[in-house]
Amino acid sequence: MLKLKPQNYLSINNKYRYCTDNILTKGTFCTLYKGYLISDENKKVKKYFTIKSESSSSKHPQLKHEEEIIRHLKNNPSKSEIKSNGIPKLSEYYGSINNKNYLIMDLYGYTLDQIFELSDFKLTDISIFNILKKILDIIEYIHENRVIHRDIEPSHLIYTNEDTSDLLFGNSGKKEGKMDSNSDLILLDYGLSKFYINDKGEHIKFKDNKTPFGNMIFCSIWNLLGIEESRRDDLDSFCNIIIYLMTGNLPWKNIKAKTHQQIKDRIKEIKVSISPLEICQNVNLIYNDNILKLIEYVRSLQFNDLPKYDYLRKLIDLCIEKCNKKFPSLSHDIVVINRSEDAEIERILEERKKEREKYIFY
Repeated sequence: MLKLKPQNYLSINNKYRYCTDNILTKGTFCTLYKGYLISDENKKVKKYFTIKSESSSSKHPQLKHEEEIIRHLKNNPSKSEIKSNGIPKLSEYYGSINNKNYLIMDLYGYTLDQIFELSDFKLTDISIFNILKKILDIIEYIHENRVIHRDIEPSHLIYTNEDTSDLLFGNSGKKEGKMDSNSDLILLDYGLSKFYINDKGEHIKFKDNKTPFGNMIFCSIWNLLGIEESRRDDLDSFCNIIIYLMTGNLPWKNIKAKTHQQIKDRIKEIKVSISPLEICQNVNLIYNDNILKLIEYVRSLQFNDLPKYDYLRKLIDLCIEKCNKKFPSLSHDIVVINRSEDAEIERILEERKKEREKYIFY
């Protein structure tokens, strides 16, 4: 973890003063700090925040847009019974100070990608299906509110369970943790999100010859083909997460080539040509039929189709029923075990971050 000097404080309008005591991650466009509000009330029990920072002169500024999307999603009730639990909570501040833009959000625990890594890429079937239902609920919620995320991947999904935040940052000395099925899952990073329906209720127009963007491992086949994204694209990314969690891999992952461009070309070739049947070939046979139907349905969606979320949910529920019959005593909890010390966890997660960045379109 990159430690900052004690004088690294962020003062906002002479009203709020945050201590940014370490860097969580440093990306191409943004830096995420872990910080806390300095106040008399906060001296004994510190409430930590995520402080997201970007240069005000960035060629691709995202924070103001991200803040607007999150506020929209938080302030618009769902038409169904699905709640906004999967949307991150913002603090009171977005703005620019000393040539930097800042966005302040609640601090959460492990990302789904980190959980999967620290669990040696093995989660129980019932845990996976519970995770998938939560992801589907979030996708349906944001779609109901006219938004498509356009960058759904395991590293952008994070658990809210307070007991896990210390696990990631190594503050409490804990060496393992457990998240039960009641823990909320949050979808982060709305910098690439957009409204697919305008205020007049009109769906965006079909376009092609667009430049692909996002993480090409989890992005949709239509994105790779340069087609304007819509609701089906978020669901295609969801399908990729399903296969990744159920098999520990994806057919186009871990491609070897001399250059990054050759890797990207090969991934595109595989993703566009491979059939749903081939994608599902390593899925446990008792669930294979349901997962195959799910992927085939998503691939059949047209650009402006309204997806049948309840049908997708039913297919996952059928998998849960099969799992409960075959493994009736299986725990719903996700157990994350530290294989060594905190420094080793940091090293493992940093290696994963570098690997992931090979496959990002900018």
